[in-house]
Amino acid sequence: MTFKPDNTQNSFLTTAETFPEDDSQFLIKLTSLYTDIANAVNIREIAQYENAEVLTGQQYFTQGNNQTKRYVFRKVFSIGAIASGATSTVAHGIAGLVLPVHIYGVATTDVVDWRPIPCPGACNGRCAGTQCSRLSR
Repeated sequence: MTFKPDNTQNSFLTTAETFPEDDSQFLIKLTSLYTDIANAVNIREIAQYENAEVLTGQQYFTQGNNQTKRYVFRKVFSIGAIASGATSTVAHGIAGLVLPVHIYGVATTDVVDWRPIPCPGACNGRCAGTQCSRLSR
């Protein structure tokens, strides 16, 4: 049996369970297990990378109220070629953007190397980065 605080969720299910012989206790246990399974399935990450917003299965807390969760969406942007040292602006098209949770990606250069976004450490002009605003320009 797994013990955890009541206000936590995880996507792991117990692999062994003991069921009571009493019918009423069995129904309570079965209902509880079904709820655990439904919650575990619903909070898993859906790994689809599309050009449209996709519900990921992740949830993010609400500042000031950790019990209220907000759903996380993923959106992929293909930027295209950018000259060395230049910048590019792409409209994100997300109405009501509250908070970017995780911004990441890879830039491919003209010498076909891949640079992580954001680029860690000192970059000497070999980095790519991102900046996000609430406005979709």
